[in-house]
Amino acid sequence: MGKVIERLCRCDEDRANHLLRALKVWLAYVGILCLGGLIFGTPLYFWFDRTVASINSGHQAEVTRLIDVNKGLLVIIDQRLPPLVAKTDAAVQAAQEAVSKAEGASKTAAGAGATARQAATTAKSAANKVSEAAADVKEAVTPQPVEPKDPPDWLGGS
Repeated sequence: MGKVIERLCRCDEDRANHLLRALKVWLAYVGILCLGGLIFGTPLYFWFDRTVASINSGHQAEVTRLIDVNKGLLVIIDQRLPPLVAKTDAAVQAAQEAVSKAEGASKTAAGAGATARQAATTAKSAANKVSEAAADVKEAVTPQPVEPKDPPDWLGGS
């Protein structure tokens, strides 16, 4: 900086005025560049900020929708599973009784026919109960159709 001041002191008045005018023009160009960046950059910033906010809100809406669907499925399973477990337990108990009666029938020679018939009847009813329980489990595990909500705009929604 000292050299510039030294040169200004050594030069004539016309050269100093020319140097000062050049400095003013340079400062004007820099000011115009900064002002242009401010004028054109501010709307671009706001547009970009709104776009990012819109994308974030659409993403959040989709995540919330998926969480709601999963909660609904869990509630359905929670409501249907305990009765089915109870039916399955009863069927298992009946099957165990049928097995024990069948074993007893095979060991006893004297009422083998009657006991075997009774065991077969019990086994048949147990098999029916197991079949019903399996159908109930299949029905409970199969999700009910859920009407989908409209997807968000960013996902191509209406």
